[in-house]
Amino acid sequence: MKTWAAVAAVVVAVLGGLAGGRNGPSLEETFDWLNNSLTPVGGLVVYVARNGYSYHSCSAGCYEKELITDVSHNGCHVQVSKEIEIKSYGTFQYLEHDSFDLADIDLTSVKAGGLDGGSDDDMDGKVISLQTRNAKRVIQCQQKNMEQLDADGRPDKNFKPDAEFTTKCIGNPYNEQELRFKTQEYTARFAKAFRHAVELCGGKPSAF
Repeated sequence: MKTWAAVAAVVVAVLGGLAGGRNGPSLEETFDWLNNSLTPVGGLVVYVARNGYSYHSCSAGCYEKELITDVSHNGCHVQVSKEIEIKSYGTFQYLEHDSFDLADIDLTSVKAGGLDGGSDDDMDGKVISLQTRNAKRVIQCQQKNMEQLDADGRPDKNFKPDAEFTTKCIGNPYNEQELRFKTQEYTARFAKAFRHAVELCGGKPSAF
């Protein structure tokens, strides 16, 4: 009898957390803020005025532009949608959708930082590198509508990407998800809200 009572208490606590109350904003309220705050700064509709926009360049003339357009959820299952433009040996545009369960996220990784692999002043404090608990490869990534741009920035009609490359990200599934933002201030606020969502869904630190 005591065992069932303990289980019932845990269930009530979890459901209470998802609904809000004494644990702070509910999961629905948290995701409302996450999505609403991604909208253009000051009501502007231009690409670069949005909180979910980031631009990272390198000395060789390459760059990466990224816009987080949506953070949707079905209970504790999340999908992050992005528009990405990369210039390296050519210029490419594509959509990316990354999905995962909040309970699989290492709670200690939900914080503002910089790009992985070294220091970079223009992205310092503007990146959240989510990591999965115990490094499990459970983050699913999908790419869509890949296009190569010509010298005028228009889609190259002669470009025919590999079918698999346009639907499945290289190395998928992942154990890390990188979220990039426009400012350090907003990144810190987003991290706080996202960490709250992870907590509501039972996310914990990794074992080591």
